[in-house]
Amino acid sequence: MRNKRPGAIFMLKAVLSAVVIALCGSARAGTLDVTWTEPGESASWQQSTNPTPIAIVGDYTEVPVSDASPSSISGIFYYTPVADGGFEDNKFFIVTSGDQVFSGSLAAPVFSAGQYLQLDLFTGQFGFLTFTAVSGSVPEPSTWAMMLIGFAGLGFVGYRASRRTKVDALA
Repeated sequence: MRNKRPGAIFMLKAVLSAVVIALCGSARAGTLDVTWTEPGESASWQQSTNPTPIAIVGDYTEVPVSDASPSSISGIFYYTPVADGGFEDNKFFIVTSGDQVFSGSLAAPVFSAGQYLQLDLFTGQFGFLTFTAVSGSVPEPSTWAMMLIGFAGLGFVGYRASRRTKVDALA
């Protein structure tokens, strides 16, 4: 007589692997909410902690951003690292100082969460740049649907295996 359990174990492993891949793939690890404030002005956007540069021009890197507010902010910022681990924004002429806010190279920049002091080179005013880490997001509805279908499939396989075992025992 053939044992039906190996099929159920294989199904369980497949479903659990799919659940882990789906949940890990939907997280937004490595995203920063960025807020810039200066007396009378502010802006915000999102960017990766280690963005892939759009281009490297001379001594600065062009980094893509998203969800920029106000909408007049383009989807690109220009960063030049400076000696103390800060950076200079070549578009708005603002110098950000801080312990390793910008590390890595121009080809592979890394930004750290924290609040950093800024100096606007045009106005001479000080402001703040705050990088806040974004926690992982809730899985999408399609992910939940895949998980539920997988668990229903496991239940069905288990139900069929238990029924067959009872029938085989009676024979």
